[in-house]
Amino acid sequence: MHTSANLGAKASHRTRGRLALATTVTMSLAALMASPTAARAAAASDLYMTVDAAPLDSVSVSRTGLVAYAAYKVHLENRGGNTINQVVFVGTTSVSPSPNVNIAGYAYFVNLPANGPDPGCTSAPTSGSSTITSVKCNVGQLQSHEFRDFFLLFETPHAGASLNFKAVVDFSEGNSSDTKPANFFTRELDKLLGLTTVETQDVNSAVKTVLPPKGGKFFTGQDGAVNSSNVFSTSVQLQTSTVVTDNNVLETVDGATSTCSAIAGYFCFGLHSKINIDNAANGQKVYFNEATPPSEVTITLRQDAASLRAKSPVPSIGSVKIFYTPDQAGPTGSEVPPCSATVVPIPDHPCVAARNSYLKGSKGYYEYVIRAVDNGRFDM
Repeated sequence: MHTSANLGAKASHRTRGRLALATTVTMSLAALMASPTAARAAAASDLYMTVDAAPLDSVSVSRTGLVAYAAYKVHLENRGGNTINQVVFVGTTSVSPSPNVNIAGYAYFVNLPANGPDPGCTSAPTSGSSTITSVKCNVGQLQSHEFRDFFLLFETPHAGASLNFKAVVDFSEGNSSDTKPANFFTRELDKLLGLTTVETQDVNSAVKTVLPPKGGKFFTGQDGAVNSSNVFSTSVQLQTSTVVTDNNVLETVDGATSTCSAIAGYFCFGLHSKINIDNAANGQKVYFNEATPPSEVTITLRQDAASLRAKSPVPSIGSVKIFYTPDQAGPTGSEVPPCSATVVPIPDHPCVAARNSYLKGSKGYYEYVIRAVDNGRFDM
């Protein structure tokens, strides 16, 4: 979505739209150029702003054991030939339906790049759940072609239908950051995210969340647990990276089949886990081995006894095969090998670090721990 306007006086505008598109606001001061006071003011098409949400359209609610986040990438740029002063950005979250006791609290600020100019945003809390729903960034002065890029991350609420982010930017055309502005401009826009994985069926099969560069954990089910009504789960632990990650898991259970792999006669359980770990800034796949220092992704798949009983007798944990493909939509990939001193995870090639049996009689589950440096699809 693109919004553009020429402003000769104070203006306010609000835009709603699909989150897969950037929201753009361009502000012009051409009408002020005839004034002596504005002789050194910003030129036409001066202040350019975009706000992008991650995930794009919907995000998981937080729940016991799972803290989910939504991220908003803000870009402010002076595209004119003169200086803009007193630039102030304010971002505020609210939860619908309203009134709602649930909030989306400010959790993290991430500058882009990390060593780039500081946009002067409110400091994020260092511990505990945040009750801050509004973040103010005192950007100050933007010289010609100067810009600020940064992420604001908010913890999602535990309930609600949608999460709204209101962005407001103010600036003046004054000659310096210390002079009183002759004219002051305001522009508003809204970004709306649906709140998902609220119902038990969705919780058991999907999760969508952003994570900060320090990493974190996300999972399907209640803390990755399995039972007879939820026979398969996925937990993903991210170590430290250099980027904000946009993450999701989507599981499907097709039922047992003998045609899932190229291995003749091998009987599959029809369990599939699609995992995406992308750079929230550009949508590209993240390779954790490229971090400094290199890091990994730990993926834990759990299979309940109710699924294992599709084979008779129940197979030993060592005989269950796990297949991987980096292509989410492609055919079943190659078998994931066990990790060893010579077999370690590399791009598009994970390995199985451990197999743990918690099976007791007809109850319990098998657990498979996988080391990886990127995402992909796992089939069993």
